Amino acid sequence: MVPDHVVRAAANALKKVALEPKDHPVHAYVDKELRLQDTLFQRLCKLTAPEFENLLHPVFQEDELTLIVAGGVLGAFAGFLQMSLGWGGPSAEGAVAKALRLSAGAGAGAAATKMALLPPQLLARLARSLRSGWQRVRRRGAGQRLSVATG
Repeated sequence: MVPDHVVRAAANALKKVALEPKDHPVHAYVDKELRLQDTLFQRLCKLTAPEFENLLHPVFQEDELTLIVAGGVLGAFAGFLQMSLGWGGPSAEGAVAKALRLSAGAGAGAAATKMALLPPQLLARLARSLRSGWQRVRRRGAGQRLSVATG
């Protein structure tokens, strides 16, 4: 119903006002009368954790793979640094020696070594996390191929 040139003019005017400093009279009026900050705070506090995640997920969805890779690289670097400096946990030699002492046969040595270095709960959690991340990447790739094929 509203002509396009009127919509463009209104959008441009709003952009100009949004770029003004915080002490601009329009900002003061909007803050005082609409109380957007208080309203947003109250409504966000009422959200459950899953609802809040669903609200934020589209914001980070585009960069999700980048965040996963960056987290992995930084985590690997931090682990290497801790290992190099000898911080945290027993030395690798102590863990391997303990695993070999506990092993009952030739084939059990490698499994016991893995068990001594990483607890089974951590291995299971890591496997689940990797599996779900891979499924998200595959779904995202399928969605992009679908949108390209239909677009």
